[in-house]
Amino acid sequence: MSFSNVLRLSFCLASGLLVAACGQGGGGSGDPRAANRSSSTETATRSYQLVEQSCDTGKVEIKASSEAEAAKGLCDALLSDERNRGCARSLRQKYFEITCPGQAWLPLSIVRSMDNTQPPSDRSRDQLREWQADQQARRFELNLVVQKFEISDRISKPFASEAKQLADSLMSCGLSELGPKCLEDVTFTSDSAKQLVTIGGLVYFVTELKLRSVSVPLLFKFPVSNTNTGSFKAPELAVGNIEISRSLTARGAQSLATFVSNPANFETMIVVTPEVETEKSAWLRLQKPRDVREVYHMAKLILNASVQRGNLQKFNSKLASAILDAREIIASSDRGDYQTVILELLLSELGAPKKQAVAVANSILISKSSGPHSLAAALVLDDQPSRLDLRPVVMKALESQSWRLREIAVVALMKTPSSTAVETSIMARIDDPVDDVQRTAIAASDKMKLGEQHFSTIQLLSESNSWRTRKQSAILLGRLATEPAVNQVISQLDDSVGEVQTAAREILEAKTLNASAVQGLARILASNNWSARRDASNLLGKISDNSATISLISGLDDHVSEVQSAITTQLMKRKLTTLHVAPLVKKVSSDNWRVRQNTARLLGKIDGLEATNALIEALDDHVDEVQAEIVTQLKTRTLTLASVRPLKTKLGSDKWPVRRSAARMLGQIQAKESREALQVQLAAEHVDEVKQQILASLRALR
Repeated sequence: MSFSNVLRLSFCLASGLLVAACGQGGGGSGDPRAANRSSSTETATRSYQLVEQSCDTGKVEIKASSEAEAAKGLCDALLSDERNRGCARSLRQKYFEITCPGQAWLPLSIVRSMDNTQPPSDRSRDQLREWQADQQARRFELNLVVQKFEISDRISKPFASEAKQLADSLMSCGLSELGPKCLEDVTFTSDSAKQLVTIGGLVYFVTELKLRSVSVPLLFKFPVSNTNTGSFKAPELAVGNIEISRSLTARGAQSLATFVSNPANFETMIVVTPEVETEKSAWLRLQKPRDVREVYHMAKLILNASVQRGNLQKFNSKLASAILDAREIIASSDRGDYQTVILELLLSELGAPKKQAVAVANSILISKSSGPHSLAAALVLDDQPSRLDLRPVVMKALESQSWRLREIAVVALMKTPSSTAVETSIMARIDDPVDDVQRTAIAASDKMKLGEQHFSTIQLLSESNSWRTRKQSAILLGRLATEPAVNQVISQLDDSVGEVQTAAREILEAKTLNASAVQGLARILASNNWSARRDASNLLGKISDNSATISLISGLDDHVSEVQSAITTQLMKRKLTTLHVAPLVKKVSSDNWRVRQNTARLLGKIDGLEATNALIEALDDHVDEVQAEIVTQLKTRTLTLASVRPLKTKLGSDKWPVRRSAARMLGQIQAKESREALQVQLAAEHVDEVKQQILASLRALR
């Protein structure tokens, strides 16, 4: 015989148990979990009848469309005092443990309402005595039942004040799937995940509540159907400094399942049974709210419901008006956090007219309730810029964690009279991580009248990680007519983001630059950013000072053709003198033939023997294009006796085109030294093209 059958028979013999499961006619054979099952394939039936000390449950029958549903219904029935006439609890528990393996015994009478205080009229004398004893015991229990947000009056006097405070908090906050939305001195810890248990389609969650010096369990009970997945994520919970695991261990329980399976643990149990709030009931509660928390939670419930239906606009105005009507309740609260979120609700989620939000904000400020009122102050200041008494509070709001508040604070402060402190605080928001706030601050800064006193603040912005902030800093610096401001913009030419670089370039192009800008632009010429080097080259070209010319020449051998071209173009526009020959000669030996070609072109702009001889010295360049450029430049020059010696040297070049060019230029210098040099070379020359040029030059010198 199985253990379950032995246990079942002992129930029958010891207790006068009348159970259909004890076999036909109350016998002692058969499986109790198969009791009175219908032979029909369409329905499944379970039933039982239990008698304990003359208290009869009556026949309890469960019919379902499947065996699984019938089994679940049987377990639920065994847990219900109401379905069993309040009888045979210990027998029901034993039967429950046999028929419902893996589930914890938690009779539903634990969470029943205390409203029924009259003795049952249909009970025997023994039953009446049992009921009276039960009521006597309950007077010493802490049965706090929140149902439809009403609290039982049957709370022992020592804890009445604390319990009512808890109930009032629950009524004001509302209940979520994981318990109250707000409880004074209640926080959550991840350890609570171990304290969740599902019993008969309900989720139970227990923690500890400190009432005066006594620690009592606080139980939350709600249906699994409250979530889409049928499971609950771990809440965050602890009451005071009490840890759930420690408190349960102290009560001899290893887990919530073992804890709730022992009825003795519920002798001092506070039970909270959340009821799902409907949109209709939320509207009713919003008409006469108890406090600011109720206003917010009911408004959010209504808003969420209207969003789900897709008719948000229809209820926006009505809901905003309801909140406005409750402004006295809102204003009288000392919960600044709730006042703030209500104002944000009006502004952002409901899109209410600003005048409604301002009206609520005014009420909050007039009431002088304690708590942070930054948003209220910002809204009122925006509406009444003359309220300078609010400005310090609103300036602090610029550092708020709420981006919406920071944005409103910027707008409000800009309407007040000019102040350097206010302006610099607003400028700091140009670096705000939220785009909306950043854009608002940028728009505000564009309207400011700037001076040197703003430089340090703007300079800090130029070091931001946000490219938009750096771009705006360049724009603002461009409005300051000071050398430090110009040099700061110059440094931003080297920005890694093209939009910042472009902004800096355009600002500098619009300015009249002088020698003080050369050093900064010269540093940009050493940048790894080729476009920055190109921009710096073009800007150096705007500066007439010789230091700008020297800087341009130093960058002439840039390895990027676009930069080379820009520098060459700027140098070609300038008046070059013999002072520039020496730095240009250094570029004649560049590895880049285009640099050597451009250098020849620039040397050709300089009058004087030094430039001429420098060109002649470079005449034997191994690249034809460079040779051609040098020859072109020398053709335009008037050669003198002083050039005979370097030309005579080139007659000894191993490149015959160089020798031919030297012979041609010697023919332009009417001097004995020219003829002698040509005649010596004629005797040694073996290339016909060079010989012909030498003969032609000698004829020109006769």
